[in-house]
Amino acid sequence: MLGALRLFVERCPTCEGTVQLEERVVESCCSSYEVVAGRCTACDARLFELDLPPSLAGER
Repeated sequence: MLGALRLFVERCPTCEGTVQLEERVVESCCSSYEVVAGRCTACDARLFELDLPPSLAGER
């Protein structure tokens, strides 16, 4: 629930920096998957990370 609310944040709650979306590949011991993450451009805090649906991951 908290992650969903953070999707609407344009400013970092820690330092008031700008929040930028980025696509990343996250790897575990058994697989890798693509995610969309919100990260502060000023302090590099990660505010949220959500799985990127396979239908969107293939469009790049």
